[in-house]
Amino acid sequence: KGCTAGIINAWVGSCFERIQGAQFALQLLDAYDQVSDEFQIYPDIVTYSLVYSILVQEEEYQEMAQKVLERAQRVSKKKAGSKRRRELAATRRRPQVSCATDVQDELQELYGCDCQVLQETSDFLVLSKPSGMACTHKHKTTAGKAKKRKSSDKD
Repeated sequence: KGCTAGIINAWVGSCFERIQGAQFALQLLDAYDQVSDEFQIYPDIVTYSLVYSILVQEEEYQEMAQKVLERAQRVSKKKAGSKRRRELAATRRRPQVSCATDVQDELQELYGCDCQVLQETSDFLVLSKPSGMACTHKHKTTAGKAKKRKSSDKD
């Protein structure tokens, strides 16, 4: 999809050099709109910027240039809004923990009494954990644990 959109943007960009480039740019944008639902490829801010830049250079296309600019603004606000909504929703789903000492009892319940928060600052956390417990995973696991070599493997 990204490659196809890049090629279409290159075609639109080539309209700068053409005679009747504004008309050709509008035709490309219309064609892009017609196939966008079928191929799931939609004009992006680069496409709208290129078409606007081409249209604004010719006096007879000033009104169309303004419409393309308004459409680009709507699309960019819509994308920014949906991204912002997704980020807010993800933040709401995450449990809010102020510090590790607040959840120390839960850690000990899950992993045993030898799991303790020794020191915590805003920059780092020192945790005493059971042997074999990986410290980079979200769940109790033996992944990342160093395996002992058998004496027959040493030779």
